[in-house]
Formats: sequence, structure tokens, C-alpha cells
Amino acid sequence: MKKWLLFFIISIICVVSVGYLSPDFSWFAEAFGDDSSNIADMNQPMPHAVLPAVDEGWVDMESYKGKVVLISFWTTWCPACRDEMPDLIKLQQKLGSKGFTVVAVSVDDQGEESVETFVQTEHFPVDGSSATINFPVLLGFEAR
Repeated sequence: MKKWLLFFIISIICVVSVGYLSPDFSWFAEAFGDDSSNIADMNQPMPHAVLPAVDEGWVDMESYKGKVVLISFWTTWCPACRDEMPDLIKLQQKLGSKGFTVVAVSVDDQGEESVETFVQTEHFPVDGSSATINFPVLLGFEAR
């Protein structure tokens, strides 16, 4: 009986102290220059960048102004990067017409040819069929 009473008293003290000593994580938002808790309210512009694309062209990131852009940094030799490709393809298929785009930036140290070959030849399982990459692939290393 005394053990239960002691446990009950300690539990009450813990519950009451949590109310007075709850952690303040506002420093986390302030560290990123925004004290908003909603990511949609952040409204940060995309940094200006022009990168070479696998298809021999150049892409100015400002061309995605007004769109929601998911930037994925990846390499051809990374197993986790390969594993996420079907999900990225699926996202692009479902949301591409609604102002969303995936942009993959390769940081592959194997060179431009390995990235180009990967993009052109790799197929990924998406909803029971085989699909290729359906979003822009840019080169994030010194190319050409």
C-alpha cells in the first residue's frame, strides 16, 4: 500500500512539474529565421541557379517559379536513391498537372555519361508496370 501511495505522489509531482517545466522549442524556428509553425507560411524564394540537364540543355531554376518543387539530390550508385525513384515517379505522375514537380540533382562522381545512361535505361516498378524517370534530371557536379 505504501509503494502505491509513493508512486501516486511521485506521478502527481511529475504531471504538475511538466506543466511548469515544459520545453520551449521556439529557438528551433528562430534558428531558421522564421517563427512560423506552418511550412506554407514560410514563403521562401528558391535560390537562383542554372544547372546543366542530362538532355544537353540548361535549366534555370527560376522557370519553376510559382510551382511546388521537390529537389532530390541523388547518385546512380546509392541504393536508397534507387529505392526512392518509384515514389518520385509516382509523385510526378499524380501531381505534375497541379503545379508540382520533382527535380533530381545528380551529385554523382561517376560522370555525366553514367547519369545519362542511368536516366535513359533504368526502369522502375510503378503501380504494377515499368516506368522511366519522368522529371528533370540536372547535374550538380562540374560537367561538360
